[in-house]
Amino acid sequence: RGHYNLDRVVIFIPSDVAADLVNEATGEKRPKNRALKHLSTLPIAELKKSRTGKARGWIWRGKGSTQEDRPVALGDVVLPNIDDVKYD
Repeated sequence: RGHYNLDRVVIFIPSDVAADLVNEATGEKRPKNRALKHLSTLPIAELKKSRTGKARGWIWRGKGSTQEDRPVALGDVVLPNIDDVKYD
């Protein structure tokens, strides 16, 4: 597990995990397909659906990342405490 700069990191989030995060954030208990549909409607420029031969999920691409940056698994990223996050 490593600390990453969220403005530069590229993170792969499996669909099951993304659905759980949506439900946790909204306080609702949507089925996986509905949670992911809701996620796809949100205007989050850094987040895109990803389908590869190996896995389905979502890619978070920080604003400072490059196309050469390869995704890391969400489980490998130490996320900051929400109270420590500063917004522009």
